[in-house]
Amino acid sequence: MQEAVSNVKEQEIMANRKYIKNLLKTLYFMVRKKWDNTDNLEELLKFLGNDLEFTCLREHLKKSDITYLSAGSVDQLLTCISNKIESDTLNTLNNEVCFAIMADETCDEGNLEQFAVYCKIAYEGRTEHYLGIIQVENNTAEGLMTALSDFLIAKGIGIKKAMFVAFDGCNTVSGSVKGVQRLFTHQSVF
Repeated sequence: MQEAVSNVKEQEIMANRKYIKNLLKTLYFMVRKKWDNTDNLEELLKFLGNDLEFTCLREHLKKSDITYLSAGSVDQLLTCISNKIESDTLNTLNNEVCFAIMADETCDEGNLEQFAVYCKIAYEGRTEHYLGIIQVENNTAEGLMTALSDFLIAKGIGIKKAMFVAFDGCNTVSGSVKGVQRLFTHQSVF
C-alpha cells in the first residue's frame, strides 16, 4: 500500500515537473519572439493544452489550482529567463575576441537623460544584444564616458575588446576631438 502511494506521488511530481518545463519553454519562446507575456501566457497555454491537445498541459490546468500563471508568478519566471539570457549573452561576449558597442543618448518623457547600450558580436552569424539603459547624471563627454565605462565594468565587459563603437550624431557623443567616441578609443586596443 505504501509503495502504491509513493508511486502515485512520484508520478504527480514528474507530471508537475513536465508542466513547469513546458511552461518555461513556452515563456522562453514568447520572450524570444518579443510577444506580450503577462496577458498572453495563460491563453497560449490553454490553447496548447485544449485545442492542440498537449495532454500534460491540459491535464495540469484541469486538475491543479497551482498553474504559475498569476502576474506575480509570470513576472518571477520572466526575471529568471531574463537573467539567464543576460548571463548567456555576457558569457558569449566575454569569450569573443572583439565586439562592437552601440549607444544612443536620449531624454525620456520625464526629462531624464538616458543612454541605451547594445553590443554586436559575430556569433552564429551576426547578433545584436540589448545590454541596458544607463541613467545619465552628467551629459558631458566625460560624464557619458564614465557612465558607459562604469556600466560595462559592472556587467563584466572589457572595454579593450571593443573593436568598433557607434553613437548618435550629437557632438558630445560622436565628436572626434573631445567626444565620447574619442575618449572610448583611448581605452580600446582596436
